[in-house]
Amino acid sequence: MNENKNFGNCKVGTCNFMCPPAEIELRTRERLVHFLEKTLQNGRLQTDTDKMVKEYSRPAAGKRDPGPNDLRPPEVLVRTVDYLLGSITAKKDVAWKDIYDFVFDRSRCIRQDMVIQNIGGNSAINILEKIARFHIYAGYRLCREPIARFDPKINNQHTQECLKRLLYVYSVVPGNHDNRQEFESVYLLYNLGQTDALMHFYDLSKDLRTSSLISLCYRTSIEYMLDTDHVISECEQCGLNISNDKQSVNFLKGSFVHPDKEHKSYLEVIDKLITMDNLSDILLKKLPP
Repeated sequence: MNENKNFGNCKVGTCNFMCPPAEIELRTRERLVHFLEKTLQNGRLQTDTDKMVKEYSRPAAGKRDPGPNDLRPPEVLVRTVDYLLGSITAKKDVAWKDIYDFVFDRSRCIRQDMVIQNIGGNSAINILEKIARFHIYAGYRLCREPIARFDPKINNQHTQECLKRLLYVYSVVPGNHDNRQEFESVYLLYNLGQTDALMHFYDLSKDLRTSSLISLCYRTSIEYMLDTDHVISECEQCGLNISNDKQSVNFLKGSFVHPDKEHKSYLEVIDKLITMDNLSDILLKKLPP
């Protein structure tokens, strides 16, 4: 079996565009084209079919199942996620909340196409790593937005879904995966003190378990489970806010307990890093960590 193809027998997409032609026709006719799918021509925004990306459609009873022409194969999904994170997230003239909403919806549809086709292998790893980074980054970038504009719980939910699927694909695709330590560590931190995450640690190879990054995150999770108050205090020192149910961690810029001068210095460094011109390079892992 080609590891970049499907895990089993299922539908195979044949659409070679970021958006199926039938959807382009429908959304154009119904005037449902997003402004990020348009190009300024003669002073007016005009639909640009080359910029249109398949939108998420919730499954419903009685709804027609997507056919091969509606589904994008792995190589097209990779190209689509690269477009979203390489071109859309880098726009300077659009509010980042609007960018988030668009990329969230379109990347969710990418994952939907993956599930329907049961896509695995290196293509799945490539896609899921990038989408997970997007959600993690968005959690910081939008952490001060009001709940009506950005719901961190929903963002965290989709981050978890990406991480769990990604870790599964790592486990079944042979070979060493360059970014596995990064995402195994993120999974431990996203699930501080949770039994499932801690048990997952012991399913890893010895080389992964003993790596400095993963072992540090594992110890942090164990300390959290054994001495919650101490770990909460340590998290607060780093601007990490533990949810009331103690099931998740969120970065809140205002929760630093350092002196104001030191606090401001840390935030300026972080903000400069993640709002730099090469944000798309960070999300697409084109820069060293």
